[in-house]
Amino acid sequence: MSVADASRSRHEPPFGGLRHRWGRRIALWLAILLVGGLFGATYYQIHGLAAADGIVQHVRDVRGEAEHLLSLLGRAEDNQEGYLITGDPTYLDAYRAAATEAPQSLQQLSQLFGDNPSQWRRVDQLRPMLSDRIDRLEALIVARQGRGLSAIVRPGIDEGRALTDKMRETIVGVVATESDSARSRLSNARAYVQNSALILFAGILASAMVILWAFHLTQKEVDRRQRSEAMLLQDLAASRVAESQLARAQRMETVAQLTSGMAHDVNNLLAIVVSGLSQLEKRMGADGKAEELMSVCMRASLQGSALIDRLLAFSRRRSLELERINVNELVSSTLGLLQPIFGVGIEIQLRLAEDPWPVLVDPVQAESALVNLAINARDAMTDGGQLTIETANMSLSAGEAAGKPSLAPGDYVTLSMSDTGTGMTPEVLGRAFEPFFTTKVGGRSSGLGLSMVLGFARQSRGHVEIRSEPKRGTVVDIYLPRADSASPRAALPSDQ
Repeated sequence: MSVADASRSRHEPPFGGLRHRWGRRIALWLAILLVGGLFGATYYQIHGLAAADGIVQHVRDVRGEAEHLLSLLGRAEDNQEGYLITGDPTYLDAYRAAATEAPQSLQQLSQLFGDNPSQWRRVDQLRPMLSDRIDRLEALIVARQGRGLSAIVRPGIDEGRALTDKMRETIVGVVATESDSARSRLSNARAYVQNSALILFAGILASAMVILWAFHLTQKEVDRRQRSEAMLLQDLAASRVAESQLARAQRMETVAQLTSGMAHDVNNLLAIVVSGLSQLEKRMGADGKAEELMSVCMRASLQGSALIDRLLAFSRRRSLELERINVNELVSSTLGLLQPIFGVGIEIQLRLAEDPWPVLVDPVQAESALVNLAINARDAMTDGGQLTIETANMSLSAGEAAGKPSLAPGDYVTLSMSDTGTGMTPEVLGRAFEPFFTTKVGGRSSGLGLSMVLGFARQSRGHVEIRSEPKRGTVVDIYLPRADSASPRAALPSDQ
């Protein structure tokens, strides 16, 4: 499984992406259905409004045609009476125009009720009545033309007017019936429009909610992917760090094995040399020069043996003699060794904890670690500077200890040494603990100083960190675990 797959399996909720995808699809289909519903509701609302307008217009047409018919009938009667009284033929032209147009108006009114049989039948009853009324008007005109005004009798005129009133009553009834029917249909159309408006409003509201829901799901998906990508990047970074630490640990282990084998062999040879020199020293006479040379050889052999011991300590092949010590006392005692190392241009500053916790370490190796760090600091400050030695008590939580792979949560004493020297580049800093790696030329260093500091810290169940920037100096922090109050003096065994 790749790092990306592992990250997704750790950080993505089960079926989370599938749930979000289905949610967005459902929201999309709901939005499509709602949009279709909105179009339908809008269509029916427009249809209802058009129907209402049609009803109103129909009533207007019926009322207008009915009024026009009654107007024609009235004009015909008025002009007929004018001729009967005056005998003026000009009245006949207006009469005949109205009498000719009245049946056509009645036909128009009948056509307006083509979809209403009951109204159509009532209008149809007006046809014989209109024909009879025109015939009566025409008969009086003929009588007036032939016999004069004396031919006009009152009963004939009254009968004609009664017939006109009956026609007018029928027409008014037809218009009233149509108006009542229109009011009912208009009320239904208005209710239809109102319902369509409510549906349209509900559809708009539901569409807005669906859009908000879809936006929420989309935003959640975006946030989920951003979190997954951020976690994936963190995992990739952690994986690179872990791979780098593993490769470094493998290199250190390889060098440690090589160093251990060589150290044992060289140590055995040095033991023979020291033993032989001891025997020769006992057998020598009073030759002062030979005795001085013998002493120099003995010291060199012992120093070589001490170097081998430190190599074995680095490779964890030699047990450390542990003692409960006070780090402030260790610094004070080592300071006497450090003073001759530095020139007048380097200032030493101490910042020691008031009451440091005791630690369980090999004092010889601890002193050697301090000396190695001091020598490195001196070599980095060729033009002078300031060396600061600090001690402090520190309690690491689980989160803080997680950033220091070799440490467990608990109490520690930190021993820090910082300088204002040239510092190290990131490339040099990454190889600082490698045995035999050195940036010093001319054989001024074996490259084992920081390696021995690392070996001492690890074998003491501690940790070492280096922080450095070019031209800004270097800080080395050694974490040593707090000694239990009941911890006896003991020897910490080697790994093998």
